[in-house]
Amino acid sequence: MMRNWRIGPWVLLSLVLVVSSCQRHQDFSGKYQALDPSGNPSPVLQLKADGKGSWNVGHENVSFSWESRGDELLLHVRTGGVMVGKIDARDSILITLPGGEQFHFKRVME
Repeated sequence: MMRNWRIGPWVLLSLVLVVSSCQRHQDFSGKYQALDPSGNPSPVLQLKADGKGSWNVGHENVSFSWESRGDELLLHVRTGGVMVGKIDARDSILITLPGGEQFHFKRVME
């Protein structure tokens, strides 16, 4: 007895979403520097193509995993929290911290 295998629309949609999410990591991967007109040490955001990243300010470093969904950048920190950033353009990200402080990051060409 032969089975007739069909790929349902939900399976196909899931496959498309997985492939597109992998491509998004590569689209936004890179180094970003926060704009700080006050002259204080400004944070550096590093997004790696494998979905891992880091937030560096001075001597402090926070590791996270990241993903993009539409115009949002989700940073998943190890403690279980999620920071949400708004992708303004391919080279610009706005992140608002829980206390309301905002950081505007621009891609740094290396």
